[in-house]
Amino acid sequence: MKYIFFTIFTISMFLYSTAQSSNSDELRYKADGIYMTFQDDSGKTVNKVPLGKSPNITFDSFFKSYYLNWKDENGQLGEMELSYIMTDENGYFKMQDTFGNIFHVANYMQSHGKLLVVAEQKVNGYFLVTQVEGIKRL
Repeated sequence: MKYIFFTIFTISMFLYSTAQSSNSDELRYKADGIYMTFQDDSGKTVNKVPLGKSPNITFDSFFKSYYLNWKDENGQLGEMELSYIMTDENGYFKMQDTFGNIFHVANYMQSHGKLLVVAEQKVNGYFLVTQVEGIKRL
């Protein structure tokens, strides 16, 4: 009987530790809101449009990838997946979304509770910045 208990206990602990180690590369965050901002060349925000409430952020530290999802004003799920390309000379991540668009990501989640995702290509003379605010680690 002790042998069976010990075997079950050992298998359970192994499965638990395996499950924990597979998720240890993922850091999860919750935020207050996600916005699209339009910024001029000097960095001044000329317009700020809310995209959604209560966004979730998952950062995979192994692959250096971000997954963001949120609910928009119609209750529809919005999402963004960013895959790591390289770290630039300023220490920001250069990343690519699932559509091939290139972004520069500034992670201020620990220091200022913000994540900035800046599109490499300007649109109508403005930088498009996806800004996540009020970030807290779960």
